[in-house]
Amino acid sequence: MSAFASPKEKADSALLSMSPPRDYETWKNIGISYKAAGGDLDTFLGWSGSDPDNYDEAQARRLFEHVNEDGRITAGTLFWHAYRNGWEGGFCGDDDGWKPKKTDDAPKPLDLEPVQQAIAQIEALFEPGEYVNVSVKAKWSDKTHKWQPADGGVCYERDELIEKLQDEDFGGVLSGYDPEAGVWVCQNPTNGEGRGKDRTARWRHALVESDDIPVADQIRIMRELDLPITTLTMSGGKSVHALVRIDADGPNHYEERVQLLHELCNEAGLKVDPANKDSSRLSRLAGIRRRDQRQTLLYTNIGAKDFHVWAETHRHKPEEDEGEQDAAQKFEALFRPMPAERQELPPVLIQNTFRKQAIMLIGAAPKVGKTFLAAQMTVGFATGTSVLGFELAKCEHILLVNSEMSQAEYVNRVIDASLGEETAAEVAKHVRIAHTDDNPELTVKEIAEIVCDSGFVPDVVIVDPIYPLFVGDENSNEDAKKTLGYLKMIASKTGAGVIYMHHFSKGPQDLKEARDRVSGAGTLGRNYAAMWSLTELAPSEEEMDDLPDGSVVVRVSTDLRSFKKSKANNNLDFNAVRMNGMFFRDDDGKFDKTPTREAARRAEANKKTAQKEKRMEKARKKIAELLDKNGGEPVLFTQVKNLTGLSDNTLKDYLIDMDEFQVVKMQVDGKGQKRNHFAWATWQAPLDAELVTEEPEDE
Repeated sequence: MSAFASPKEKADSALLSMSPPRDYETWKNIGISYKAAGGDLDTFLGWSGSDPDNYDEAQARRLFEHVNEDGRITAGTLFWHAYRNGWEGGFCGDDDGWKPKKTDDAPKPLDLEPVQQAIAQIEALFEPGEYVNVSVKAKWSDKTHKWQPADGGVCYERDELIEKLQDEDFGGVLSGYDPEAGVWVCQNPTNGEGRGKDRTARWRHALVESDDIPVADQIRIMRELDLPITTLTMSGGKSVHALVRIDADGPNHYEERVQLLHELCNEAGLKVDPANKDSSRLSRLAGIRRRDQRQTLLYTNIGAKDFHVWAETHRHKPEEDEGEQDAAQKFEALFRPMPAERQELPPVLIQNTFRKQAIMLIGAAPKVGKTFLAAQMTVGFATGTSVLGFELAKCEHILLVNSEMSQAEYVNRVIDASLGEETAAEVAKHVRIAHTDDNPELTVKEIAEIVCDSGFVPDVVIVDPIYPLFVGDENSNEDAKKTLGYLKMIASKTGAGVIYMHHFSKGPQDLKEARDRVSGAGTLGRNYAAMWSLTELAPSEEEMDDLPDGSVVVRVSTDLRSFKKSKANNNLDFNAVRMNGMFFRDDDGKFDKTPTREAARRAEANKKTAQKEKRMEKARKKIAELLDKNGGEPVLFTQVKNLTGLSDNTLKDYLIDMDEFQVVKMQVDGKGQKRNHFAWATWQAPLDAELVTEEPEDE
């Protein structure tokens, strides 16, 4: 691109050099910084629209039109991301906070003052707005014979930390620092609440180091491997720390990429430290003295620019003949001849709703009763009785996964749903239940592998709920795809129908499509054979008179793939009541016109607003009449209070919207202390008068 290109051309070039990231926060920051760089709405909409699975036009338009181009996120963030993705758009000036990619195949080591080394390292590793965890306090370990962090460190916003380093020359940030131990920095951004696996905000970097070979050989192998290194730092000991950019989508994806990274490094003779697998691993803060050496920043942003491309380049390739054979076998396994006859469909589990060998999603807000419904369905499948007006197939083998409640409480709910000792005993013959509180690390992946390898053939599997067992991050489409993939594996390999419970996202849900109400990635709301979405209603006191205390009324929205929704099938959207721990269908239509709880809250808020506006209009007329009666001259605040019957605080609140009036502080008849008066906004005091226009004080 020409060095004389306009700012708009540079912004477009940088934006269009990237694909929209799947991570929402990164996409949002790019959009804000693109606008700050002089970008236009249409280009941003077109760019975001190239990934319709993650971003729609309304979402992108709302972001672009409501952000401030002069805010904390600047154009530099756009060019930073573009540079990370291989953009070679040229030098964009110091104001952009970005420097061009060097084309020298063998970049020279950095030569910076200690404080500038730390700043350069932080700028390379973290984006504006992210939290950086720094550990200063250290303790000696007699077990490892090493210094190690004595606490969880301190979190700083990136630019705040840089400013402190610049202003204080290490002093304030490194308070309590022991030169024998050095200082550590967490390799990945945190959530600002400390350091740890569960506090990692971005799975961006992995630490590669080796204590078993000389430093010169470590650097040589890393350069020969062309590792995508963001920062390479001398540890002040016998190794260098390479923070390799792997850009994982979540913890499981991170684990997979780190494992591959270690394998490829070890094959090249680097002998990496196998302990460096944690996303919250600590590296050394550059520029800090450690014993008689310094933790020195050697390079930033060297090597390959994309981990996936780098890994595929270095991954072991099978022999050509073997590869061709494997490819042919894989093709035959994946693409099979199509049968010419119609196929027999799997048995129905829920009448006109759901079959075996498929997945069903039941979504609801907290406290609506997902577990009560799971218990009731378990009893229905075990006994072949109906639930919510649908006949359930009698199942010999039922697997129930309790991932949230205590074991005793969950068992008791199933027994209570059985409505009798004999039925409970019959249910117990058909149900095997897994409680995950004894195994907090258990995920759907392990459950699927255990079930599929066991030889046990379930008819139905109920997972209640799914979120504690998620494979990775529920907000990642890739992790959501994996999680659902393991549920599908159970359905496919065992022939069971799999039903999983999931919670709604935060905020009002009734205005959304039913499929969009559950929390997490969009894949969760679209990848099923059947879905029930339970939205709580707000019935009147009269409607609840004949129901027991604690009853809950819900509207069940349905979405079906294998069955047609119709009145004849009785599987259209319907209402249900949960009372005494059991759900019953509202066949009489008693609650058909009952609003959702969110709609009732909106209506109440609108009602209060209308009432306030009515009272305000009434007060406005009275105040205007009083001023006119006084010849347009100010009247005492207390007179207005007495006339309108409103309190001080209410009058102050109303004044915000009644801009035709003002409050002035002046004497009464030119005598005594100054007191608050109401006046027309256009009223002006005589030139020789002393008065103050301000917010009214309490009278």
